[in-house]
Amino acid sequence: SKSKSERANIQLAATKKTQYQQLPVSDEILFQVYQPREPLHFSKFLDPDFQPSCSEVDLIGFVVSVVKKTGLAPFVYLSDECYNLLAIKFWIDLNEDIIKPHMLIAASNLQWRPESKSGLPTLFAGDFSVFSASPKEGHFQETFNKMKNTVERQSLALSPPGWSAVAQSWITAVSASWAQVILVP
Repeated sequence: SKSKSERANIQLAATKKTQYQQLPVSDEILFQVYQPREPLHFSKFLDPDFQPSCSEVDLIGFVVSVVKKTGLAPFVYLSDECYNLLAIKFWIDLNEDIIKPHMLIAASNLQWRPESKSGLPTLFAGDFSVFSASPKEGHFQETFNKMKNTVERQSLALSPPGWSAVAQSWITAVSASWAQVILVP
């Protein structure tokens, strides 16, 4: 079937008797069709032509706020190092050991739906979404460590050792600048 963006959706089915055969592929074809996973920069969401492969997104950000209201799906607000903000709506249970304010987290397999009505980029966490405060996946390592080191450098310049104090003040600044957005349902 065709989606709104005129992309064809393909569903594959297999049975117990299905056999898979490894086919050789040239580097040229692989380069054309394969996009390695990488954490997305928050600023990409502002591009009106943005359309991630399979409508899935991986990213890294600081948890600014967790909003849970009775009867409604929880929202988590993340910020990057440039104070760009986005929301994640959860259709699954929140892992509150990992997803809590002031934490730097990596998120995989978030669903992108461009028709967000709030003006704030909104992603959706579902059954296949994964969250981590210490990601092991190779595509997260460089960006995660870079963001963590940025906060640690600020910590050494501004306060005693320990990046959580600087992260706290940084997130407080982000929270204040986005308070109206976060408080709007």
